[in-house]
Formats: sequence, structure tokens, C-alpha cells
Amino acid sequence: MSAAVPNRIVSALRPRAIKYGSFIVRWSEKFGKYTYIRIRRSWNVLKVEMAPPTLADMPEMAATAQKLLKSAFTYKFINLTFREMTINLIIVIDLILCFFLGEIIGKRSLVGYKLPPRYTRAVGTKELISG
Repeated sequence: MSAAVPNRIVSALRPRAIKYGSFIVRWSEKFGKYTYIRIRRSWNVLKVEMAPPTLADMPEMAATAQKLLKSAFTYKFINLTFREMTINLIIVIDLILCFFLGEIIGKRSLVGYKLPPRYTRAVGTKELISG
């Protein structure tokens, strides 16, 4: 009698398991197609945007730098809208944070550079420790 109870439960749950299993399979196929398309598009954009500048880009970069300096000297930035100023501020903050993050990664320490012992001072003295 105890063997009949699990069979009854299994036979009652089988249609639901098939239904939910097919739902999961259909959902995962749709999700896979969706993500594949997005990843492929993102990869194409990344290849273009993250490529280093070429020699053909140099005149355009020089013209942009000259335009930026000219606008700074003529106080043209005063006429910017709040939206443009906010975008410029976010870009500047991003550059500063990337610089400091690069410094932290480069020195492999959050606090300071690790110097060889011969360049450090003895505690409480002004003399360098001879290595």
C-alpha cells in the first residue's frame, strides 16, 4: 500500500511537471536569443568605441582640443544649460575616478606605494636607512 501512494502522487504531478518544464524550456530559449542578440550588438559597438585612436583621428582631436581651449578662454562655458553642465561634470568626475582607480591598481595598495627598505626612513629619525 505504501508503494501505491507515491505512484498516485507522481501520476498526479506528471502533467504539471511537463507543463512547467516546457515553460522553462521555452523561456530559456527566448532568453538565450534575446541575450545573444544584445551581446553581439554590444560586442560590435565595443570593438568600435574601445579601439585606440589612429593617426587619421589626430587632426580631429587637435581641432577639438583647440575648440575646448578657445571656449575656456572666451568664457563660453557660462552659456551652457544645466543639463550640459551636469553631463560635463559627470564626465570630469568619471575621469578623475578612473585616474585614481588606475593609481590604486598600479600601486597595488589603497594607502600608498610600497618602497624598498633603503628608501624609507627609520621611525623618529631624519636619516635614510642604508640598504
